Amino acid sequence: MCTEVDWDRVWQEDVSGVSGSVHASLEVKNTSASGRGVWAAAPLKAGELLVAERALAVAKEMDLSQVLVKMQADLAPLDWKRLNLMCDGEDMPAFPGAVPLPAWPREAYPRCPERCSPEHAISLQRMRRIVDLNAYRCASPVSEYAFVDGEPQRSEEERHESYGVFPVASLFNHTCTPNMSKVLLADWVFLRAAREISPGEELTQFYCDIRMPVDMRQKELKDLFGFTCDCPRCCFELSLQKAERGLLEPWTRLYSSEVPGFHDRGPIQISQLEGIVCEAEAAAKMALRRGSKEASAESDEVREKWLLWPLVPAFQQLAMRLRLDGRRAESMDFWERAESLARAVVPLSNIHLRIHAEMLLTRCSKDLLEQNLRMVAAAFGGGAAVWQRLFGFRMTKEVADLANTFSLVPEPAMIYYQWTRLPSTTDMLTVWSAAFERQSEIAVDVSPDTLHVSAPGALEKTIRHHFKTVDSIVTKFSKRRRCLTLQIPSEADSAGPGGVERAAATS
Repeated sequence: MCTEVDWDRVWQEDVSGVSGSVHASLEVKNTSASGRGVWAAAPLKAGELLVAERALAVAKEMDLSQVLVKMQADLAPLDWKRLNLMCDGEDMPAFPGAVPLPAWPREAYPRCPERCSPEHAISLQRMRRIVDLNAYRCASPVSEYAFVDGEPQRSEEERHESYGVFPVASLFNHTCTPNMSKVLLADWVFLRAAREISPGEELTQFYCDIRMPVDMRQKELKDLFGFTCDCPRCCFELSLQKAERGLLEPWTRLYSSEVPGFHDRGPIQISQLEGIVCEAEAAAKMALRRGSKEASAESDEVREKWLLWPLVPAFQQLAMRLRLDGRRAESMDFWERAESLARAVVPLSNIHLRIHAEMLLTRCSKDLLEQNLRMVAAAFGGGAAVWQRLFGFRMTKEVADLANTFSLVPEPAMIYYQWTRLPSTTDMLTVWSAAFERQSEIAVDVSPDTLHVSAPGALEKTIRHHFKTVDSIVTKFSKRRRCLTLQIPSEADSAGPGGVERAAATS
């Protein structure tokens, strides 16, 4: 049975008090329709913790080719036929250093803890498949399998991005309308009920970006996991697209980024973007009215939300642009529509909570703040303190004043940065933070070797870089992206971005 823990400590990245657990009301079954999966044996409430699992092993993403060589040798005697596991849909790159299959015995046999016959051997492709079907991306110290003999040691920063193997969490099947939420923290995964779940209902997660239209989802699932999803949402969308492909063209074009200015393709006026979004939404609704009349257990309202869900990125961008333009009522309308779709398709997911937080920033009210607190408690286990840590850095003064009635105070935001070498002898420094509101409030103190960046509501950042000219820096600020760029002349013999010494943030 899953036991509750001190989630305030957990979200301060102290997981010492967490123990692995599985809810007592879960049953693992095999069915002809979906194979092995997990079902609810009793009613489950939204927010109930179903699985808390620590990674069986963690390895750096780009080191997996070397990991597999060692794992082949160490684990070949085991019965791998039992491992038919699943993952979250991250597409891992091809293994550039993978050992060709004919050379495998020369590499693997010397590492064997005990001799095993060739019939126990497993191909690299088989091993890659097992890791693919087991892995979640996480951030954690790596396991012993992450570095094989003779491989140079990596820095802590290089070890940070990694994959973890979670056998229990991997038992849950995919659907494009999941009923669980998933949170990854360090080398732990936490699965919770995202809504009320009835006895006998299968518990599901998603393996791919389910904001994609059905043809893109189907291709990704087939390419990465070797199956074709036949969930009710996929069947409905495939049937509708077959019948009304022409009518759905504006809807398809918007998501696939063929519209100039969408998904960072260039500037576009708010009125143009609004027209494109509304045209796509109207086309989708018209196609639904004219499309498939097949009997369905889902209502027209539910199917409409499925169909409009891929437009959520467009709704979000338009809502953000309208808010920056001072048109808060119109912005709120699009945030509310996006939140309604998220609640129907991916309740209590990160995207659902982010959209709801944007609603609070757009229209500050006690009701919205209380809703947000309840959602965070259901999704992450904690209450006000967890909300403060996860969303406090986004608080405006208005929200902060309201939050004070709940004994909340804003968390300072981190400042992030990235160096880019331009074709000329110029380096571009990009600095961004959720706390950046206007350029006049961002202080950049420059000396020949360091830059100190600070802003209200942000932790000060010290950035070290070797350059000599400091009197001709060109700056540009994007309020929409909360990003400041600095073009800094550099000299041919300077260290450049490759020689940057990065200092830790100081408060």
